[in-house]
Amino acid sequence: REVHYGKNITLSFLTLQELKLRSDGFVPSSHVQLLRFALDLLAPTIQQTLHSTTQEDESTKYATSLDQKHHDSITAQSAPPLTAIFTTVMCSLLEHSLRILWCQVNNRPDDCFARPSEYYVTLDGHGQRFKHEVMILPYLSDEKTRNELIRVIGAEPCALLSDLFAAPSAEAPNIRSAVCHGSWDGELVNELEGLGATSKTSSGDSRKSDPLLVDAAFALVSCLDMITSNLSGKTRISIYRPVYTYTAMATRSLDRFVRDLAELDALVSTNFSIANCIKTMELQQPKLCGDLRPLKIDLKALKEMAYDLFPTMEKGDDENWIVEDTFSEHQTNLALASNIVVLTLLADASDAIKKYLDGVQERIDVLSMHPSSTKDRRILKTTTRFCSAAMIVRDFYTFTVYVALVTMKDHSQNELRNDGGSPYDATKKKFDREDIVRASERSRMTLSTFDSHIGNNLDRSLKALQQYLQGKAVKKVLLAK
Repeated sequence: REVHYGKNITLSFLTLQELKLRSDGFVPSSHVQLLRFALDLLAPTIQQTLHSTTQEDESTKYATSLDQKHHDSITAQSAPPLTAIFTTVMCSLLEHSLRILWCQVNNRPDDCFARPSEYYVTLDGHGQRFKHEVMILPYLSDEKTRNELIRVIGAEPCALLSDLFAAPSAEAPNIRSAVCHGSWDGELVNELEGLGATSKTSSGDSRKSDPLLVDAAFALVSCLDMITSNLSGKTRISIYRPVYTYTAMATRSLDRFVRDLAELDALVSTNFSIANCIKTMELQQPKLCGDLRPLKIDLKALKEMAYDLFPTMEKGDDENWIVEDTFSEHQTNLALASNIVVLTLLADASDAIKKYLDGVQERIDVLSMHPSSTKDRRILKTTTRFCSAAMIVRDFYTFTVYVALVTMKDHSQNELRNDGGSPYDATKKKFDREDIVRASERSRMTLSTFDSHIGNNLDRSLKALQQYLQGKAVKKVLLAK
């Protein structure tokens, strides 16, 4: 959404001018010329083809005419795309402007400048947050003082900045790091060589920027627009929330798991053929099925536990991300950073139940077939075996998610930054911390084995599950359930 919004701004001369004027109060006077260079000359080269639609409204016609003249001016110069240069410039502009604002609102004037033997205030560097200030973290480095920048520019711009510059996910763009550490050096060299080419050579230049770099450029434009709109008092309507934080990744996994679990429950309760398959498993494996009964967890109870641990998970898609959400999520981010096994287990469980649900849905028609050959009978037998594990899958996979959530809940309160309360109450200890961590690790290993073999060697999956149930740490979690 923000990429699309930034693209629309970039494609319009008038909107770019409005953004430039609005940014004059945010970007320091020393960098205004750099701002104009970025928005007037570099931004229009990112997309060589601007929209040109005919509107009935005269003011819109005038705006479109100006946009077209601007487009024609750029095209006449045969400017190649300068996306990497634009992204580099925008990173510097945003970081320096935010640094000055951060120093003002947090009463830290000395941090505006680089000083010998002192760490600089930066946009990223979450891994070294105890050595220097990171301007978009909710707390200052003393871990107690709230960062006033969050309140001043707004929670949604901060969420976007975090995703763009300081997210822990491997899928996050981490733009500043990518630019500074050479990820786009090839693009930069090509663009600089293009600028040095003759007019004749440039006119035939059909180079296009890397799509990921183009998206990053548009996102930076949208980010600048969101920040300056909020600072000017004309808040832009935007519903943005973190995408690449630990909490965002965990809640996505939980959302997917809960959705697929509900679908599997509905399938088991309404499909007669699958119900018969499950009865067959209960007759063939009475002890295992009996041992699994304590693992059963109600879907409603699981959701309530998840909502208690992750308060922002309950926010609707149309609800704004507010300042208190930022601080609440920060607590769960810290807890997950200290319990990566929880994040991995949630993701693995989500993937595993989706894979099994898809497998059942692909095979379900086979259960009603009337085999007329040895091959058909073999297919029916294999399918029946696969579907017979539906309740075992349901209860085991749900229990692994429960273990992950208990691990989170049991996380020591002194490892959290507490600002008048934590996202959840401390758990009454019914087992040692070592027990629950071991149970989480064991759950992940068994889940991996079970999921890998359920389609082609169900007996091996069931054996792994039987061994899992005999583990001391798992038994302690079961007793405390």
